[in-house]
Order: sequence, then C-alpha cells, then structure tokens
Amino acid sequence: DFYTDVLSRQATDFVSRAAPEDQPFFAYVAPTAPHAPATPAPRHKGTFAGEKAPRTPSFSEEDVSDKPSWLRDHTAQFDDEEISEIDNRYRQRLESMLAVDEMVASLVEELEATGELENTYIFFTSDNGYLLGEHRAKDQKDRPYEESAHVPLYVRGPGIAPGTQVD
Repeated sequence: DFYTDVLSRQATDFVSRAAPEDQPFFAYVAPTAPHAPATPAPRHKGTFAGEKAPRTPSFSEEDVSDKPSWLRDHTAQFDDEEISEIDNRYRQRLESMLAVDEMVASLVEELEATGELENTYIFFTSDNGYLLGEHRAKDQKDRPYEESAHVPLYVRGPGIAPGTQVD
C-alpha cells in the first residue's frame, strides 16, 4: 500500500473512534511526502508531466559575486541535465503532494461526518522550505535563503475568521 494512503486511513479511523467519546482529542499526522524520494501514488504519476520548477530570478543565478565564498567558489550554473533533474524532482514533489491533499480532505470529511469539524483546530505546516535551483542549489533545504526558511502555516478552527491573514 502507498504510505500516505495508509496514514490517511489510520488518521480517519482514529477520528471516527475518538469523536464519539465526547472528550477532546489530538492527532498529529505527519506524512513524509514530499520528502525524498517524493514518490507519487501510482494514480498520480504523470499528473504534472509538463511542469518545470519555477524560474525565479534566483534560479541558477548567473552573477553570484554578492554571495558568500562557499557558494561563489564551489558552485556553477546548471547545465541542461541538471535543470532536467531539478524539474523532475519538482514534478515528483507536486505529484506526491496530491495524496496529501486527499488525506487532508478525508480528515476534514470525517470531522464533518462526526460533527466535530466546527470544534476542531487544524494546523497545516511544513518543517522547512526547499531549494530547487534557486541560488545554484539543486535540492537543499539548509541554506540561509528565504526559500529554505519560509514555510507556510495554515490554521482553521473556532474563532478564526475565514480569509484571515497574518504576516
């Protein structure tokens, strides 16, 4: 079985058993997707076949003269093969996240079916950002750049108005 799907079944089963107890419950669900090797579920393979990693201004930077010596002296611009690898990694990450999307939807549906959705806080976040070609980094998450440090945090639940945004 595909790991994210197994985790999804376990999490929704937990909610279906915990909700009728009329006691608060806590679930921490941490799928490995999109971490390497970012294997997509078989049903999602090829869904993003034409996608390429974003080509931001920092992608395979031409001029790194303003960067630290460890980057300036030890990295080169990417060749076509390296760019193809980055794009492939990006597609795999996108495709692997589709099962996570389905898992979240399944959990929300189960919370709604048990009458607990309106009493439940859901936090959705990540452990780190990830570089896919920015600042000449092929696949790192440990660089001192915004793309590595910036992670999303979404929260929904009682008392939180839809569309609320805090920077």
